[in-house]
Amino acid sequence: GATLSLAHRVPQATQAGVADAMQLLHAMPAPVLGDALTGLLALARETLSSEPAFAAGMDRTVQALDNADFVRAMPSLRAAFAWLPPQERGRLADQVLALHDATHLSRRALTARHEGEAAPEALAAARAAEDAAIARLAGWGLSLDTEEQP
Repeated sequence: GATLSLAHRVPQATQAGVADAMQLLHAMPAPVLGDALTGLLALARETLSSEPAFAAGMDRTVQALDNADFVRAMPSLRAAFAWLPPQERGRLADQVLALHDATHLSRRALTARHEGEAAPEALAAARAAEDAAIARLAGWGLSLDTEEQP
């Protein structure tokens, strides 16, 4: 983070610095991923929020998490991104939408909570419970896949 915050003095270092930071975050265990991200953002927020490689790297890191690790990482990841000012969160949201060919959506689709909508942590916990139930059924020889039915 400190290296990235000083990268404006050596512009070529920014791209390599972001790649190194993303590699480091990707190697972090799920429970501390958000804490590491918070530290990184605290030191290099301006550089990272405007660097597309950061959004792409975070997207890959989050997608690589299995459901259980996602549930563990979610609270601290939300806290890390909540720390960003709204304009920077919006820029990151636009970059993530572009990564997923969803530019037809407003950045508010990623940054705003809608009334009556469950918190992301609750949705992630529900998904983890569903996966555990499906695994238990599979252990008993039962399948929810209708195509495998005899």
